[in-house]
Amino acid sequence: MPQETHGRLPVVPLIALLTVMILVLAVGRRETTRLPPPPRRFQVSAWVPYWDRARVRASFAAHAADLDEANFFWYEVQPDGSLRAFPGAEDAALLAVTRAHSLRVLPTLMNDSDGPHVAALLADEKTRTAHVSEVVALVERMGYDGVDVDYEALPAEARDDFTAFIEALAEALHARGKLLSVAVHPKTDDQGTWNGPRAQDWPRLGAAVDEFKVMAYDYHWRTSSPGPIAPLDWVDGVLTYAEQTVPPDKIWMGLPFYGYNWVEQKGTGLVWATAGLLIRQRHPATRRDPSSGELYFSYRTGEEQHTIYVPDAKAIALKVRWVRQTHPDIAGIAIWRLGGESPDHWLAVRREK
Repeated sequence: MPQETHGRLPVVPLIALLTVMILVLAVGRRETTRLPPPPRRFQVSAWVPYWDRARVRASFAAHAADLDEANFFWYEVQPDGSLRAFPGAEDAALLAVTRAHSLRVLPTLMNDSDGPHVAALLADEKTRTAHVSEVVALVERMGYDGVDVDYEALPAEARDDFTAFIEALAEALHARGKLLSVAVHPKTDDQGTWNGPRAQDWPRLGAAVDEFKVMAYDYHWRTSSPGPIAPLDWVDGVLTYAEQTVPPDKIWMGLPFYGYNWVEQKGTGLVWATAGLLIRQRHPATRRDPSSGELYFSYRTGEEQHTIYVPDAKAIALKVRWVRQTHPDIAGIAIWRLGGESPDHWLAVRREK
């Protein structure tokens, strides 16, 4: 090799190498500019009750195509950590519909708002571990995609035990390629306004689970004075706090398909089919609540004055459009509940999501 070229690249190959490097960098820049990641799809789930079976089955068959996930209300936790299946649970016909539409199936485990019994179960490491094993065995036996945990009204002192349970269950499910969803009470700060929200440590729960479903409804409830179920300014505060503590792409906004019929401060839950029948029978003057978009009206039966607030299809359209605009980074909406709504409710969801 001639002395003058020792330790250096020949000129022509060097120019070619530099040209290739420039082209690679240019292509990389063009791909970064022209090929952004595709927009994340806004998802829809629904809680499917075991009661009201005729309307539930009809609604699910008609609208499964509008869903990404089904949360069947099929199991109740027992004081010893075992699970009791409700009548009609593990319905083969409903599961066939989910397969036909490629839906995720995460059945809901609930406690019927019996917080103290669940707190005692979770406080004992032995029964807590047994409960995790019971849930995992159910998921594997039935071939579910995971589970949705809806343990409500826990005492505030159960906070660490509930978190430990969720973290252990998440680890066990994730090891098997399964998902964990948790339903939480709404709140706008860590403490909330009563024991149920205080028992839920949003940062730790949100870090552990795959889906964080915020029940952003019941602003007015069974024992309150009549009023809107989910006023948007309140929901905004709830979701804003959720996004400060939980990755937004895990958050689902609970969307009410139900309302209440109050007599003074005693409310009874109702679905749109019942409210619509009352409107047709009694011809009340209906109004729209400006804070929530929900329909409301009053009527009398003897000495009793009834007041109803309920989301109709226009209210549902408003709520979905609002959350898409105001909290665009969340995962989707979780509907409570399926059965008794009108086809227009689903049309509104389909159009606005």
